[in-house]
Amino acid sequence: PLHFQPKHIGVAPEDIFWPNMRMFWWEQLGRLSGSVALVIFVIIIWAIPVAFVGFISNLTYLTNKMKWLRFIYHLPKVLLGLITSLLPTILLAVLMMLLPIFIRSMAKLSGCLTTQAIEYYTQNAYFAFQVVQTFLVVTIASSVSAVATQIVENPTSALSLLSADLPKSSNFFISYIILNGFAVSGGTLFQIVTLVLFYVMSFALDNTVRKKYDRYTTLSTYAWGTTYPIYSCLAVISLVYAIISPIISLFTFVAFGLLTMTYMYTLNYIVGIGSDSVGKNYPRAMFHLMVGIYLGEVCLIGLFAVSKSWGCIVLEAIFLLSLIHISEPTRLRCSSY
Repeated sequence: PLHFQPKHIGVAPEDIFWPNMRMFWWEQLGRLSGSVALVIFVIIIWAIPVAFVGFISNLTYLTNKMKWLRFIYHLPKVLLGLITSLLPTILLAVLMMLLPIFIRSMAKLSGCLTTQAIEYYTQNAYFAFQVVQTFLVVTIASSVSAVATQIVENPTSALSLLSADLPKSSNFFISYIILNGFAVSGGTLFQIVTLVLFYVMSFALDNTVRKKYDRYTTLSTYAWGTTYPIYSCLAVISLVYAIISPIISLFTFVAFGLLTMTYMYTLNYIVGIGSDSVGKNYPRAMFHLMVGIYLGEVCLIGLFAVSKSWGCIVLEAIFLLSLIHISEPTRLRCSSY
C-alpha cells in the first residue's frame, strides 16, 4: 500500500511537517479517509447558516406569508437596504473566513508531509467549500426565498418560477463581487492588521531586542491554499452567470482589475516570500475555472428543460460532454505537474 505515492526530494527542513514523518501506511490511509469524511460532513452542515444568509438576501419576498417579518418595512429605507443587500454579503464573508483554520488542520491530520502539500490540500478542499456554499447553496436559497409564497400557492409551477427567478440571484453575487473587489483590495492596501501587529502588539509583547528585530525585519506571506480559492470561486460565479445575467461580467471586470493592481503592489513591495511551491497552485487554480463552465452548462440545460426547448437541451448536452472530453487531458497534466 502507498508504494507508488510521490516521494519528496530536496525539501528544506523548515518546509517539513515533522509530526507526520513517523506515520505507518495504515495510519496514513486512516487519517486521509477520516479528514476527507470530516470535510464532506462540514460542507453539508455548513449549508445551514449559509442558506440562512441566502434567505436574508431576499427577505422582502417572504413577508407575504410571514407577516411577522413586515416590521422591516417600518425601518428607514437606508437601513432596510443595508439589511437586504450588504448584511448578507458581510455574513457570508465572515462564514467563509472561519473555514481556513479547520481545513488546514484537516490537511495536517490527513498526513501531508510538507507545507506545500498542506497548502495544496487546503486549496482543493477550500475551493470545494467555496463553490458549494458560496455559489450552490446561496443560489438555491435565494431563488427559493424569492418565490416561496408563490410555490406554496401553486406547487405545480415550482420549476418555472425557479427558472424565472434564477437570474435574480445574481444581484446578491454582484454585491459579493463588489465587496471583494473594493473592500478586500482597499483593506489589503491599507494593511490594518499589519499596522496593529507592528505598533500595538510589539509594544505589548516584544520585551527583548531580538523580538523587536524579528518584528521589524520579518515580512508577512500569503497562504496560497486559502488565497486562490476565494478568487477562483468569484471567477466561477461570473462564468456561470455570464449568460444568465451578463451584467455581472462588468462588475467582475472592475473587481478583478482592482484586485490585480492590489496584489501586484503588495507582492512587490509589502509581503515576503513564503514556502516555494514551484508555481503548483496556479495551474490548479486555472483548472478550477472549468467548474464554472460545467456549472454554467448545467444551469442552461435546466433553464432550457423547464421551457421545453429540446433542441437547445441537446446542443448544451453535446457542449458539456465535449468540454469534459477536452478538459480531462488537461486535468491529468495538472495532476502530474
